[in-house]
Amino acid sequence: LLTVFYTLVLNKWFQSAIITFVVLAVLAFFIPNFQNISYQPLLGYAGFLGIMSLIISFFIWYFSRNWRKNRRKIKLEKEIRKYDDEESLRRHHK
Repeated sequence: LLTVFYTLVLNKWFQSAIITFVVLAVLAFFIPNFQNISYQPLLGYAGFLGIMSLIISFFIWYFSRNWRKNRRKIKLEKEIRKYDDEESLRRHHK
């Protein structure tokens, strides 16, 4: 969920994987203080989820690149139309 939010909404492609790994790695060293478990499996799980988040980010980037390109093109066309309309209004008022 964090990966999808960061990639689609914020356009931050790798930060979700880094945040996932760092948070879970820190927890891997704190949880053994309160539970009867060692840090190695928790750190391994943090690495696994970080890599999975990175893979999901890559797939979302790959499959949404044409959509992003079209969205940028539409925004540019709207801006061009906006400035053309403003320019024509200025000419008529002079």
